Amino acid sequence: MFEKKLSYLGRAGFVALAIIGLLVTIKFATIAFGKIPKGETGFFIHCFTRTATVPGMIVALAWTVLMAWVALKGKFKLRTQPPLLATIFMASGFFFTATMMFVFILPETLENPVGWRSIFGTQLVLMGFFLLVTIGICVVLRILYRVEFRTQEKLLEIEYRIAELAEKLESKPGK
Repeated sequence: MFEKKLSYLGRAGFVALAIIGLLVTIKFATIAFGKIPKGETGFFIHCFTRTATVPGMIVALAWTVLMAWVALKGKFKLRTQPPLLATIFMASGFFFTATMMFVFILPETLENPVGWRSIFGTQLVLMGFFLLVTIGICVVLRILYRVEFRTQEKLLEIEYRIAELAEKLESKPGK
């Protein structure tokens, strides 16, 4: 009841997700451990980019391992894996967005000589807000999955008791 056996098509889907996760991991790794550009501004941008891409690479690697594990096992555990998948997906989305900000938006901000600190500060505050929202959504999803699972457990327990009572009533002689 708490595990879903995957068909070959479902396994192929998880293999495809694992390959996508591997490609994202490789892209994050090339950005994170790439060559540091010369100049003060280039080093500054690269430090912020690495701040977002190293954890993003770790999350993408976790995604890849989990997808490959599900594809190899052929079973999807309904009790633990959906909230874990949602959390990893949300975290990778955050790190992808942060990396794109540091790669594309931050260099443009630093090129603007007037007021770049206030713009940069606003961007970092927005990224922090997005991080908090991401964490909040992950926590809420985890709570919802836990409540749904406990409800299913209780319903199964009630059905089992009803079946036991029906079996006892049928086995009593004379009625």
